[in-house]
Amino acid sequence: MVKKAQEGDEVAFEELFMSTYKYVFSLVYGYLKNDRDAYDAIQETYAKVYAGLR
Repeated sequence: MVKKAQEGDEVAFEELFMSTYKYVFSLVYGYLKNDRDAYDAIQETYAKVYAGLR
């Protein structure tokens, strides 16, 4: 899945996102204790992951 995302397959990136989102959210929320801050942090994180895959 990661390899396909690195090759520009946006469906693979979406699958990667969907398969890790709940875990990442619970981890980030555990640190921040605030929904809005957790969503913001996750958005920034996945934007960096997306950019890093290219």
